Amino acid sequence: MAHAPQHPHNPCSLDENQQTPAKIWELLRHNERFGRAVRKLQSHDATEKANRVYGPFRTSCRIVETLKSHHAFAAYALQWLVPEPEFIVWHVAVPKTWDSSGRFALDIVAEGRGTTPDPAKLGWENRIKGQPRGAVGESYLRGPVVFRQTCDDPRFCSFRNEIDPLQEWREFFEVNKRNFTLETPWLEAPPGFRRDFCWLWRQRDNRAVSPDTGLRHDAPEPHETDFFLNWHLGKALVCGCKTGQLDSEDLGRIFQFDELANDYRVFAFPKTIRTRMEAWRIANQLVKQLCRLPDGSELPKRECEVFGSPLLWDMLLVYEDRRNKGDEHLAALQYTFDTLYLRLPTARRHAEAPTERSLDAVLQHRVAEKLLTEAESTRWHSWQDDFARIHSPTSGQGLVQLIFPSPQAAIAKSSSPSAT
Repeated sequence: MAHAPQHPHNPCSLDENQQTPAKIWELLRHNERFGRAVRKLQSHDATEKANRVYGPFRTSCRIVETLKSHHAFAAYALQWLVPEPEFIVWHVAVPKTWDSSGRFALDIVAEGRGTTPDPAKLGWENRIKGQPRGAVGESYLRGPVVFRQTCDDPRFCSFRNEIDPLQEWREFFEVNKRNFTLETPWLEAPPGFRRDFCWLWRQRDNRAVSPDTGLRHDAPEPHETDFFLNWHLGKALVCGCKTGQLDSEDLGRIFQFDELANDYRVFAFPKTIRTRMEAWRIANQLVKQLCRLPDGSELPKRECEVFGSPLLWDMLLVYEDRRNKGDEHLAALQYTFDTLYLRLPTARRHAEAPTERSLDAVLQHRVAEKLLTEAESTRWHSWQDDFARIHSPTSGQGLVQLIFPSPQAAIAKSSSPSAT
């Protein structure tokens, strides 16, 4: 029987849509190298504010931007841990027509941008119909970006008006005066930060859906594409070269091409599939191709619990609680062992089912105690191995250490004197 999570902050107790993002955050905040990266960014940010250094190329911005290509989760976390937020509100008109891809064409009527979550204090500009998004009031803040879309029709508002990200920010940071630090567990983190992490994970796991909407429209999902239907690339290129411009349908196809190239692996199947057996044969061939990744490696044959099992997380969190209370390493691990392992039914059965049968009750008790001691000794060594799987500061091979591997090179490159 699988171990049931016991610690209140065990990420394995969450639903599957939040479980892995929560594990990644917990591993990051326990990672010493990531902690050094946070302190480095805080130092640069304090220096820049003291010297009134502003502009898109300052060091603190480069640290985050460089880290995005190295570790997207860590970059988003840095933005929230050392925030320089930008608040954006779009007011869109009620759509009346569909675009070429079968979706509503949303026209932005007004756009507000600023560094305060109060909509009344944002810098508002009216938008010209057809103007590209992001062309008005462009800024170069480090982030995070807190965005909300409003409309006279609630169906086209962000989260159907059930969630106001700007109000969430005000309540967390200004009304409740809470701080978001490396000491903040997942369930106590800002709601917007948790949504960002869940969104990042949906880009990598096609099973996860948004915890807020129950959908995954904002992430790649399996579908049959109509990209090639009734459209010819050669014709579009010739027309574009002759006239110097492309029509709206061709521009839409260009955006769709980029989406397919960036987010999908595209497979082609003949239209003339005649029998179910033929469909099964092609499906089996597809499975073999999907199991072999583009870099030549293969997916594992069995799916283990991603980023740690419930028992491993209970071990880490209970151990950490004892260390925070002043226990040494072995004392904290022994307390964890006593707390978690000795509660397992398998441990009690060793004492209740001795291998020797005897009419002497005292002898039975001694044999049971001996068996239990031997079982505990064996399990204790295995327990230390299990603990090393998730936290191994000496060898550096634990999940806590491996979640953020070697970030110094990327950060040092962006913050070097030559870069400034």
